[in-house]
Amino acid sequence: MRLTSIQRQMGLLFGAFFLMVAVSSGATLWALEAQKQDALLINLAGRQRMLTQQMMRLALEIEKEGKEGHESTLQESMDAFEMTLLALQKGGEAPYVSGEIVSLTPMNDSIVQAQLAQVGLTWESMQTSLRTLLRADVRSLEFSEAIQSV
Repeated sequence: MRLTSIQRQMGLLFGAFFLMVAVSSGATLWALEAQKQDALLINLAGRQRMLTQQMMRLALEIEKEGKEGHESTLQESMDAFEMTLLALQKGGEAPYVSGEIVSLTPMNDSIVQAQLAQVGLTWESMQTSLRTLLRADVRSLEFSEAIQSV
């Protein structure tokens, strides 16, 4: 049986409509995934800021109350900050909320990479001071200098 001209045109119309819906759905899913990744990066950056504040607070608590009870929390914060910074710079796994681990792809934007490199340099200095706080005697000059640096 031969298809009439109207049947062919209707078939083409339905095919084009189906293709349009499929492309639109694919583009929407791609955009949603991109937004999800952007939201994750924004949340991780905010978490980095929170970890920095937490480490500074813990350093001050160590100065006032002593190391006991604060050492492990400070070390955990330092480890989480370090892992997240490396994942943001080079890609890989980073700790997230409630012990969840997320996987990141490396940043391709040169401006973002430059800013992350700057954060890395600042982190090296702060990390050195925090490590000094953890190992030095609270009454030592080395400890006082590290507190001032933090």
